[in-house]
Amino acid sequence: MQKNKDYQALERGRLIFGNKFTALMQYFDCEFKSIAKRVGAEERKYPTLISKESLQKLEFFSSFPQFATYIKPFNHKKTPKYLLQPAICYHSYSELKNSKLTKD
Repeated sequence: MQKNKDYQALERGRLIFGNKFTALMQYFDCEFKSIAKRVGAEERKYPTLISKESLQKLEFFSSFPQFATYIKPFNHKKTPKYLLQPAICYHSYSELKNSKLTKD
């Protein structure tokens, strides 16, 4: 395990970032949001979970089954109904279903 004040590597691919890197990520996040607002983008917040049914309709499981992360219910006999969202676009597809885009 590597550790210094800027980051800590828990294991390969899993890092904890310190103040400097976190400040840099926040800076770029603000810059990208500013650019997006200037060109007319609207900000959205989506839930962390998505229903299994939604992902089935979008054929997620036939394309990316390796990225399915189920949320196990407390009653272990029930089939999980929700997963961690694999990507934000899946919520967007559901939100925009049956709508017509009017902007570029």
